[in-house]
Amino acid sequence: TRSRPGAMVCHNDQVAMTALSCLHQRGIRVPQDLSLVGFDNLPESQYLAPPLTTIDNHIDRCMQMAVELLTWRLENPRSKPREEVIEGSWVERSSVRSV
Repeated sequence: TRSRPGAMVCHNDQVAMTALSCLHQRGIRVPQDLSLVGFDNLPESQYLAPPLTTIDNHIDRCMQMAVELLTWRLENPRSKPREEVIEGSWVERSSVRSV
């Protein structure tokens, strides 16, 4: 028999939503049989059955920072490039099994 992984991490919530549907069609229960995590914290991810655990990449802050960095670069064209880091945050919902 083939063993199944215990978790799936998807590169965005839309892929995780599709995976959730496919897993359900195959009789694989989330989170009992497989934990599922998305990435980007789409508003609708909280309304799935089960609600999707995800990583919030704070897109609003990313866009604000992009505008600030572009404005800074236009005002300081000869300066060294700046690097900013915006850390994501874990949004735990019911699609991950407790261990």
